[in-house]
Amino acid sequence: MYLNPSRETTPLALRVAVDRIKAIPEEVVIVTIETTTTPHVPEADRVLFDPLGADHDGYSHITLRFGFQDRPDVPGALAQARRTPPGLEVDFNPYHATYFLSHITIVPDRSPGMARWRKALFVAMARNAASPADYFGLPAERVVTLGSRIAF
Repeated sequence: MYLNPSRETTPLALRVAVDRIKAIPEEVVIVTIETTTTPHVPEADRVLFDPLGADHDGYSHITLRFGFQDRPDVPGALAQARRTPPGLEVDFNPYHATYFLSHITIVPDRSPGMARWRKALFVAMARNAASPADYFGLPAERVVTLGSRIAF
């Protein structure tokens, strides 16, 4: 399971795994979490499944929709998707899946454009951001974080 903010892009963690580890899992599920402008999203409308072209090529995409007052519990929403009526092809146990997260480490450099103090403040805020694994309710023992460094 690769968490990614958009359906249109490849998860950074998947790209890093291919570039550095030279490996791709047999089954790749890309999960995008959307926060709606409504307070709550009914469970029946929470999961959207897309096989990304071929049905049995090992790649699929799931969009999980949560209201702005809902607690985004990714494994819980995926478990609920397994109980959905036929037609939705969620055939894995989200409590046994490995979750891959992308992480970008921001490093300030001396390039022009932004004052150094602003860069330092931005880096400090990014470093103190909440853990996505905790926020999305992912089991810590099955989370792998892959990423890269970006200088600005």
